[in-house]
Amino acid sequence: MPLVYILALVGVVLLIFGSEVLVRGAKELSRRFGLSELVIGLTVVAFGTSSPELAVTMASGFQGSTSLAAGNVIGSNICNILLILGLAALARPLFINRRLLLVDVPALLLMTGLFAYYAVDGELVRSEGIYMLLGLIVYIGIAITLGYMKKKVSFTKEEEESDPPLSLRASLAYLIGGLFCLFLGSTWVVGGAVELARQLGVDEKTIGLTIVALGTSLPEVAVSVVGAIRGRTGMVIGNVIGSNLFNIGAVLGITLTCIPSSIPVEGSALTFDLPVMCLVTLSLLPMMVSRSKIGRFEGFMLFAWYILIMAYTVLTVKANHIAPILGDTMIWVVGPITVLVLLYFMFFRGAKKE
Repeated sequence: MPLVYILALVGVVLLIFGSEVLVRGAKELSRRFGLSELVIGLTVVAFGTSSPELAVTMASGFQGSTSLAAGNVIGSNICNILLILGLAALARPLFINRRLLLVDVPALLLMTGLFAYYAVDGELVRSEGIYMLLGLIVYIGIAITLGYMKKKVSFTKEEEESDPPLSLRASLAYLIGGLFCLFLGSTWVVGGAVELARQLGVDEKTIGLTIVALGTSLPEVAVSVVGAIRGRTGMVIGNVIGSNLFNIGAVLGITLTCIPSSIPVEGSALTFDLPVMCLVTLSLLPMMVSRSKIGRFEGFMLFAWYILIMAYTVLTVKANHIAPILGDTMIWVVGPITVLVLLYFMFFRGAKKE
């Protein structure tokens, strides 16, 4: 067996191990500083799991491949909501903290709207990146301040006995070690997947749109699924929303601030992917308002949409005759049904809960 495949298998183990370690380290930080797991997920964990996107975008920017930068962020944000929240909700229903509806989701909607407003002319420039980065910094300050205004986080006796408290040094070691394992594991898994795709005759563009885009989100996938299984649903939702905020504010903001050129947003990234990202982000609101949780049905719906979008992307790249049929079905059949379901969640099932 070629070395790249062996490393890919080891990478899967590292993703699982790194997720366990990172979740434990984040939990200990929340215990030590009196911040909720939601706040830790929105800030520390989100920034850590977004580091692959930052590395890929910065590298492509300095190498002159700036056309990949916006597409990477848009694709990652779609993947975070549809795939990661979908899989996590299928593993365990995700209960919604009230502050998510009042602060964090509105902040994500504002940042997404700002990104779309700047991108609609087909180009992102340095001044726009600075504004997005400043917006993220303001959000982080508000998130941490609100976290400290809440009462100190407490843990049950069973949790204290099952997970004895760690020192600050050990907690940071768990956090950094988990992030390192996630980064290395995702790199090796992507390398193996790319090599396998090439062996099967898949072209480079399709690999970039599918495997690489998914690969940069593997840390969020691993952390969220493990966190959901462990019952750390606040950290899971915080990780997804925080990662999307960091992708826009930090990944694009820092890249635009550092590189000498602008970042184009053109082609399908502007006409298809960006509108999908905005609609997917907006769909969070009715799901969260309805029952104060994202249940397994909603998780299945999100996951199904991810599969449809990925299938459409691959078929479009391949210029397959099925792509237009699938696209029309998504727009005129699946889309309206999804809207009706979301409206039902928001107005009828939410009212029934009252």
